[in-house]
Amino acid sequence: VAGLVLRSAESDELLLAKRPADGLLGGLWELPGTELASPRSARKRALALALEERAGLAVEIGDLIATVEHQFTHRRLCLEIFATSLTGDAPTDPMPGAFYQALSWVSRRAAEAPALGPSKEHETPLSTLTRKVLAAVGRA
Repeated sequence: VAGLVLRSAESDELLLAKRPADGLLGGLWELPGTELASPRSARKRALALALEERAGLAVEIGDLIATVEHQFTHRRLCLEIFATSLTGDAPTDPMPGAFYQALSWVSRRAAEAPALGPSKEHETPLSTLTRKVLAAVGRA
């Protein structure tokens, strides 16, 4: 599995993406990513294509900056995190029909807070996995 850290060129914000309500980690926010079955030599290209399809993001994949391992009750996950830059406009919403339900630029500080959003009704919940990734990226 691969994910990306996409920082705004104008500020210290990170792009988070909201997963669909159903399925694994349903409704939670994460750094955009995808499962990849491609060989290591083709990972960056496959990740860029997947992110364009999943969220409408035109990106250039940079260096591997962290690896995070996580144990779900039914599966073990190894997540490779890549530094990434936009090659197109900064998105505000995913494409219609995309996997991700919403996109949000948030400050690094807000992303590490217990809950994002101006009030309890507008919280942006993060999974334990996403919190692990943010911590690993902070150390990278």
